[in-house]
Amino acid sequence: MEKCIGKIDYFYTYQKLVRDIQFLKYEFKEINSLEEGSIGKSILNHKIPYLKVGEGNKKILINAAHHANEWITSLVSINFFEKLLNHLKKDHLYKGYDVNSILSQTKLFLVPMVNPDGVDLVQKEKYIFEQKEFLELIFKNQKYLKNWKANIRGVDLNLNYPTGWEKAKVIKRKKGVVGPNYRDYVGPNPLSELESQSLANFTTLQQFNLTISLHSQGEEIYWDDRKWKN
Repeated sequence: MEKCIGKIDYFYTYQKLVRDIQFLKYEFKEINSLEEGSIGKSILNHKIPYLKVGEGNKKILINAAHHANEWITSLVSINFFEKLLNHLKKDHLYKGYDVNSILSQTKLFLVPMVNPDGVDLVQKEKYIFEQKEFLELIFKNQKYLKNWKANIRGVDLNLNYPTGWEKAKVIKRKKGVVGPNYRDYVGPNPLSELESQSLANFTTLQQFNLTISLHSQGEEIYWDDRKWKN
């Protein structure tokens, strides 16, 4: 089996992600270090899944789809994980790197869809429009559904973490974003959202050596080397 899950030419939903994770668990069940679990739940009670492989002391986290309209990062990350497992299973080099050696020193965690409710909103999954509590916000922003970045409550999860929250609040308010919106609302306070709480708690629990957050707008890699104060 070279590749069986997601192609990049179709939309990706939460249910497709769940299906692909189950496939990976079955296809690579002989890999003892492979683990699947949940870091918490979304506003609409979806489990936010994670995958882990490797047995080393160093811990790396890759997360994707903080922003709903960047759902393709979920697909890219789960495809990457499948390729990695394939090379691990077959004891092959991956782009010249010894996967077995690396994963004997490292635990690699993947949270492929931080914002499942938002992703399904962008994909116009039918059940989303049955959520009466959020219909007013959705219809207010219906012409922006394709570009919806926030979670189902209209909070930009990527801006909802404590680091830099106050600064982001000032910047977005100057742009006129003062409440729930399809993008750029920082939330009423840091970690106000279940999804950002879940990832923050998971990060605190695991104490990762490195985290990588995947986004999909533009063709640049941004490195923020500012010395943030706690």
